[in-house]
Parts: sequence; structure tokens; C-alpha cells
Amino acid sequence: MIERFLAHLAGERGCSPATIAAYRSDLCSIERRAGPLDGLTPAALVAYLREEREAGRAASTIRRRLAALRSLANFAAAEGLFDTKPLGELTLPRRTEPLPRPLRQEELEALLAAARRRVERAVDKGSYKTLTPRQRALRDLALLELLYAAGLRVSEALSVDWAQLDLRTGYVRITGKGGRQRVVPVGETALRALARYRDALGQPKRADPVFCSRPGAALNRNRVNRLLAELAAEAGLDCALGPHRLRHSFATHLLAGGASVRLVKELLGHSRLVETQRYTRVEVSRLEQAHRESHPRSRRKD
Repeated sequence: MIERFLAHLAGERGCSPATIAAYRSDLCSIERRAGPLDGLTPAALVAYLREEREAGRAASTIRRRLAALRSLANFAAAEGLFDTKPLGELTLPRRTEPLPRPLRQEELEALLAAARRRVERAVDKGSYKTLTPRQRALRDLALLELLYAAGLRVSEALSVDWAQLDLRTGYVRITGKGGRQRVVPVGETALRALARYRDALGQPKRADPVFCSRPGAALNRNRVNRLLAELAAEAGLDCALGPHRLRHSFATHLLAGGASVRLVKELLGHSRLVETQRYTRVEVSRLEQAHRESHPRSRRKD
């Protein structure tokens, strides 16, 4: 049942491999705890929710899993596979949207400086079957520069091939969530890093992924997560740092620089304006903090 639903998501809705993997994980988790999904009862669902809350599971995680279950139920109902009535009484936990957590400009500079130091230390020796240490260091620097300069999701960046990246015009063509396409400017600094990396590779094929673990093989997101953790430690940043923080930073810094919300929406590839408006709340929050710390009438007098 689950695999049939996932095949539908991949084939008819064009969901990415990462999205498919997330659906599989959530649905299998429910099935392990609550029993076969085609025979779920209200009692089993209530027991599952109680166990999840008692285990300290975040409301956002429970909500995401139940949303996956509802999507499966809608598919099952349309296909006439099983009775989905028990799901009609489900109440999803209240959704709380935390504010995005962008990096400060000085934190970004420290992170990128750590990546540049790796390039300076790297040697250019290795097998033709793998990247040399210098090629890897240049790849990592180019990836960070692109994630911040273009505000890409990590899955988008890792799926870019050389045919989609035009170093002459400075644009990259992206296929985002739901198959939506957009063209995003890269910026001079990221372009220089990408050109330097490409030159180090020699003559990569147009169909090759830009960010590769070896020629022709795309880098995976686990390696990107490890890279950011290593660079954050080298830069002395005491924070949890994933690739999405660079996307948050891209959007927040654009808005702080005067870009319109609608422009940022298009650059991020959001389908709804409300998704982008979260970033304006970050700026309001920062302005309020600056006012409290700096304005004489905001400080409490004893």
C-alpha cells in the first residue's frame, strides 16, 4: 500500500526523492506503532497519538506524520482501496511556525573564510577516479557560495548539472518543489568560486552534476550536513548549522537590503506569498530588539 502510494507521488505528482523518502519514513513509523494502515481504527490512532506525545515528540513532527497519513488516505479513497473514515475524525496538532534563523553577516563571513582556508591548505594530488583534496575544497566553497547567493534548497543545489548553470550570464535554472522551474541570478562572488571549481575539474560533461563526490556522481546531503558542521566548528560558530540556514540568511538579508517580499518569493520558488512573509517577521523581531537595546525610552529605569 505504502509503496503504491509513493509510486503515485513520484510518477504523477513529480515529488523529489527526498520528499518520497520523508513520506516513506513517516508512514512506516505510523504503521510500526499503530498497525497496518489499511485497517486503522480510531482507537489505534488515539493510542498512537498518546504514545507520540508521551515520548516527547514535537507537535510539528506529529502533524507532519498525520498529514502524510491523510495524503495516503485521500489516495486510497480515490483508488477505492480501503475505508478511510477513521481519518475523518483526526485533529492535527496546532501548527506553530518558528521564525527562520538566519546567520548574521559576520557569522557567514567566518563560515566562508573557514572554507577558503581549506582551499589554501589543500593539495592537488589524487586518483582520476576521485576528486583531489583541492577539487573537494573548491567544490565545498562553491557550494556554500551558491547556497547563500541563490537561496537554493540543498536538494536543488545538488541536482544542478553543468547544463543548468550558465557562468557567462550568471544564472542557474532550478527545478524546485512540484516541478516548478525558476531562473535565479548567482552573483559575482559565487560565479568566481564556481568558475574556479570548474577549471579545477578540467572539462566536466554538461550532464554531470555540478557538485559531485566523484566524476559523474552527485554529492549527497549527508555529506553537506557534515561539511557545515565541520566548518562551523572551524569558524568558532556555536550554533546548529544546516544548509537551510543559508537559505534563511539569503531571504532575510535580501529583505533587510530593501528587496520586496514578492521578489524574494520568486527567487525562493515559494508557491504562496505567506511562506515568504515569515521572513518579514524576522526583520520586525530584529528591529524590536535593536529598539529595546538602543533607544533610551525602551530601557527600564530603576
